[in-house]
Amino acid sequence: MLAIWYLAVPVATRLTDPTPARLLGAELPRDIAREWARWCRHPDFIVDARGRALRAGFERYRGRMRLIAIADDAFYAPPDAVAALARMYTHADVELDTISPADAGVESIGHFGFFRSAMPRRLWQSSADWLVEALPGNRREAA
Repeated sequence: MLAIWYLAVPVATRLTDPTPARLLGAELPRDIAREWARWCRHPDFIVDARGRALRAGFERYRGRMRLIAIADDAFYAPPDAVAALARMYTHADVELDTISPADAGVESIGHFGFFRSAMPRRLWQSSADWLVEALPGNRREAA
């Protein structure tokens, strides 16, 4: 990973835009690849362009959110990392779901697989249903 974030991404983003899929698993616009590399090189991970941690916003957020961890995403956002991110939202109503390839009836999902058109519709539908329910006025209160 060090070679990717310190060497491959900086060189590739100087030579091409978008960044080729073979480098990171999906074609990414130059600025997004550079931002990911900046984040992954920093111990606080999510930082602004000057390297300042952007943690205060996490603590201020008080709304609902749903984070999805992909069980076989060992490279970019493993389930433990997604759980650590969820814990940063100390005042939010956080729902953390982990989806395995078996849940989807597929051999693998990986980091980018959930967003591919070949992924079963029921996974997308679950997220769409959650978004509709989360709209103001649509929240079902516990009985």
